[in-house]
Amino acid sequence: MAEITFIYVNSVLKLPELTCLNSCKMWCIFLESLHVREFAPAAFYPFESLPKVYFHAAYHQNYEWQNFLTYLFDKDEVAIYQHENCEFVITPPAGQDPANWDRVAVAYRFKELPIYGEVAKNVVVHCGPRFLYTHHLLHKGWTFGALAELIDNASDANASKLHISIQMEFYERAQQNIPVLSVIDDGRGMSHLDVTGMVGIGSACPTEHHMDRIGIHRFGFLTGSMQLGKDVVVLTQSKESRSIEFVSHSYNENNKEIDIPIITYRKDGGWRDFDLEVHSESEAEERLKSIMEYLPFNEYTIRSKFARFGENGTGTHIYIYNLAKWGSEYRLAWDEKCDDETDLKKKRDIWIRSRWVRKRQGQISREVPLDYSLHAYLEVMFLNPRVRIYVQGTMVRMRPVAKSLNKTKVVRDVLMGKNVELTLGRSQVEKERGNYGIFLYWCGRLIEAYKRVGAMVRIADMGCGIIGVMDVTNIMNDNDEVLVAETKQRFQDCDAFDKLEQWLGHKVDEYWDENFDTLELRDNSKSYTPDHKLVQCNRWRIYDPNFNAENLSADWCCFMPPFKGLCDTPEQGLPFM
Repeated sequence: MAEITFIYVNSVLKLPELTCLNSCKMWCIFLESLHVREFAPAAFYPFESLPKVYFHAAYHQNYEWQNFLTYLFDKDEVAIYQHENCEFVITPPAGQDPANWDRVAVAYRFKELPIYGEVAKNVVVHCGPRFLYTHHLLHKGWTFGALAELIDNASDANASKLHISIQMEFYERAQQNIPVLSVIDDGRGMSHLDVTGMVGIGSACPTEHHMDRIGIHRFGFLTGSMQLGKDVVVLTQSKESRSIEFVSHSYNENNKEIDIPIITYRKDGGWRDFDLEVHSESEAEERLKSIMEYLPFNEYTIRSKFARFGENGTGTHIYIYNLAKWGSEYRLAWDEKCDDETDLKKKRDIWIRSRWVRKRQGQISREVPLDYSLHAYLEVMFLNPRVRIYVQGTMVRMRPVAKSLNKTKVVRDVLMGKNVELTLGRSQVEKERGNYGIFLYWCGRLIEAYKRVGAMVRIADMGCGIIGVMDVTNIMNDNDEVLVAETKQRFQDCDAFDKLEQWLGHKVDEYWDENFDTLELRDNSKSYTPDHKLVQCNRWRIYDPNFNAENLSADWCCFMPPFKGLCDTPEQGLPFM
């Protein structure tokens, strides 16, 4: 531990130099003066769990130093000193004679995440474990909303493949097999600073929203993962490093403050080659040892999972366990995982056990699969799907809603001074289920489905089978303010959304009036074929409606029938909006 000399002058402790030793590295901060911020009961501070440095008085100030420590001892209090982002907690050592108080171990902690170039510590949050429970409440209304947060992160990381599955793992702490939910992507991965920032604590939200990113508030990982389960471990590899992060109710159960251990390794090193730029070897060893008893993996398993990235590969693996319950059962139900990843006919699924249908204005149908089937939700989650998603080992066959309609009409207009585009049409599948309404996307991600507008709200069966699709990013972004709710499952109540609803109502009613007779929507014997048929490689291709694509493999590529072309050939009639 480092040593600091205090000079006590008129109730002000001055620190000429603070030297924090970190293995073989030295970090110096020069301070002018550090005033007592407050005195607090010693029991309120987890002194033993924090890192420490030694404080002692200059030789000519021993008397004042002894009096100061005696005051703290008699009151059973600690003195709190604050300098920029570092807080010092001073308390006299218990069980020692005051005459020996020439130096004292003083705990310190960082009030915010370190800036680039400083020594990065564990993320120590100044709140109790119930803070994690509070994050779990945000997506309590719909479990897939929590999972969507993790999918958004993978999409923002430019992943081309995403695997979501639940498998049984032996959990030594419980001495039994438990289900573990994994979300694995091949995106760009995260650096050490990215990993500390993903917990959304101490890092500022961006001042402006990037139109190519879905993430807004910087706490989607916490709110999503904590709704799905009590404990989560993240393994990530970027071009520069690989890291482990552990966010856990179980690990923090007896802590007064939340501790989120992070261990980072050198990318060019072996398994035990820790990144000494962000922590010492002993610190990393201690963190790894402290979390191993809480993980459903052993050290060998973790090494094998990192090996899946490959030497030059990148990506992020998220493993969530002690999954949320629904009564005595798990909230999620699942099929056994299929390992071949090639057969589209094998639809292994994960679904919400209750199979509740979400409440929507004017809702009549109880057959809304995207509310409880993960496959069905992912089929329409993205306006212009690019990432290939696998659930329980089987590929999700994406359904770009705007290109899966019959009798399609594209409405272009100006609303609130901004160009807007709405695609309207009829869907045979939705007609058979008794569904209709508008799919509203923001930054290409589904926010609201089956939004009733216009006469759809007032007349129960009017518009049955009619589906609208619209990306409202420009309408629901007001300068730097994003008008999307924290859950990203609805929009904020605001003037812009009210005007949007009114405009949508007018356009849907016009479409109904123009096509009511020709569409013959009330004739259940009619079957509607989509105006476009699409197949997905790394690009989307439109193929001849007479071609039967049901038997196409999951690894279909552009050179195969029906396209028989090159992958770099531009898409025709796309993007979708």
